[in-house]
Amino acid sequence: MDFESELEKYTLGETENGSEKEAKPEYTGADAVFALLAFVLGYLFICWVVCVPEGMGLGAVVLAIAFSVISGLYLRLKGIKLRGCDIALLVGIDILSLSFFVTANGFIKFLVTVFMIFAFAYWIYCAGGNREEEKMGNMLPFDLLKSVLVLPLVSFGKLFGALKNGIKSSSVGKKIGMILLGIIIAVIPTTIITALLLNADDAFGNLTDSLFSGLFDDLPKNIWYFILGIPAAMYMFGMMYSNAEHRGSEYMSREKNEKALTRARIAPVIITCAAITPIIIVYVLFFFSQTGYFLSAFSGIRPEGITYAEYARRGFFELCTVSVINLGVIVAACLFTKREEGKRSRTVRGYVITLAVFTLILIAIAVSKMVMYIDAYGLTRLRIYTTWFMVALAVLFVFIIVRQAAEKFNLFRNFAVVGLAMFALLVFADVDAIVAGYNVHCYRSGELDTVDIDMMYDLSDSAVKYVVPLMEDENPKIAAEAKDYVEYKKNEFLDRENRFANFNLVTYNAARAVGVGNSDDRLE
Repeated sequence: MDFESELEKYTLGETENGSEKEAKPEYTGADAVFALLAFVLGYLFICWVVCVPEGMGLGAVVLAIAFSVISGLYLRLKGIKLRGCDIALLVGIDILSLSFFVTANGFIKFLVTVFMIFAFAYWIYCAGGNREEEKMGNMLPFDLLKSVLVLPLVSFGKLFGALKNGIKSSSVGKKIGMILLGIIIAVIPTTIITALLLNADDAFGNLTDSLFSGLFDDLPKNIWYFILGIPAAMYMFGMMYSNAEHRGSEYMSREKNEKALTRARIAPVIITCAAITPIIIVYVLFFFSQTGYFLSAFSGIRPEGITYAEYARRGFFELCTVSVINLGVIVAACLFTKREEGKRSRTVRGYVITLAVFTLILIAIAVSKMVMYIDAYGLTRLRIYTTWFMVALAVLFVFIIVRQAAEKFNLFRNFAVVGLAMFALLVFADVDAIVAGYNVHCYRSGELDTVDIDMMYDLSDSAVKYVVPLMEDENPKIAAEAKDYVEYKKNEFLDRENRFANFNLVTYNAARAVGVGNSDDRLE
């Protein structure tokens, strides 16, 4: 089966008997202009986000803001009036994009990139009036999937048609087309004239070299970036056009989603309870047999005959894994259990609450053990990420308990708000600076016997400002390791290709701290 032809048939409204529900798409001058801009945005996405060896920076911020402005103007030209909440949400997304400028942590930048894709897609989806419910609620998972995957693919190939038909059918489009045609016509004579003038005058040759040498050197790479950016441009245009024209509304409608959920509820209550009961019994036995061992984490006392490292690591990741499995069990119980007169069974809700409470206890034990480990051995990225994840998971389980007790509690909306706040805290907190600063502080205050300089190599440039003072440390071994690290970072900054796209504040300050980029060379 040809997926594109079938999708085209479906989106145009053709049915098996040849009837037509929806007219063939028509394009306006706004569509043609956005189609052109989509090519530029696609190129910049590859150039400033995907293919940036030194890491994303200011370029990604500018791209996010540019896309915000262009998408907002496009929706306005398509007759969609943005509400105050739409504008506020868009500004919030742009503020979050500033994390590309204030952090050098590659993993955090990756998370923000994924978030930005989902956030922009969902914002356009909501601003275009395509959400399946008036306020964010139980349809949120379906809306996210529809906004990110379904609607962009519905109009994925429409970019070229919009460009062609938009140019033909509108006065603005015709002018743009004539300008492009004029530029194409001018290529050959301009090339010939330029070649002749280069041979006629050395000053003109020097001027063109200074202005365009880098451009021509990078021309093959930029052409490749442009080609790679075409699918990104098609995705952006498909997303914008589908939401503005309300195309693909027949996919994943609220009625279809609710029918799918109803069909999924195939398990009788007794089967669900029977399936969860052994798990709960295991937890009861587990807590009873391990009370003295695991609960000692709350008091900060480790059992005798075991080191802090062994005690903190032992069972920690198993507890985390079990917590995630419990979440899956709860979701399955809520999703597949039959309803009683349209309502969830009180028995099932009781089982879910019990399982959630046990999971919260496991999370509390895991976090307590991690705190003990941090107190004994300092911070690492993984310890912060894991602790953050466990806290977020704990919030989710608390909301699940509240949801079982109060049917009207909007779990998805409330967790989305809290989760977004926690995510913003994570990306703006500068995890690497916290790790380096905490470990150096604990070493200098005597809480830690040493500081692991080797670990600093794995951190981003945020660690530099905390290692530089250690070059004067009383411990000659620490001082020597710090000097080696700083020398390594200095050479790295000197070899790094500085561009607008990868510029960020952390790297700039770190380079200055080791004497690169200013007259104060602190290594001398």
